[in-house]
Amino acid sequence: AIYREKITPIKPLETKPPVLLVKIDNESLIKAQEKGLIQKRYPLNYSYLSKIITALSNKNSQIIGIDYVLSKVKEQPEKNNINLRKAINNAVSKNNWFIFAYD
Repeated sequence: AIYREKITPIKPLETKPPVLLVKIDNESLIKAQEKGLIQKRYPLNYSYLSKIITALSNKNSQIIGIDYVLSKVKEQPEKNNINLRKAINNAVSKNNWFIFAYD
């Protein structure tokens, strides 16, 4: 630190962090339930997840990682599955990349 500040007066560039983690926390789930966006927490309503994906895509995220097991398709109303598929397809059409966790 002394070398950087005293001998070479070069300051590091102000940069944005390359990764933003968005966690669906307890508070978010409570608010979503209060607004009627979800009825129960598990399995997570795919329409709610599609809204999050759309919001991230609209913020020009380059990579969107989903750490949620999306194997509960049969437990979702068909419109939720369609909404999730559309959100992912729209994000991909905007050159967003997806990383899905696999268990």
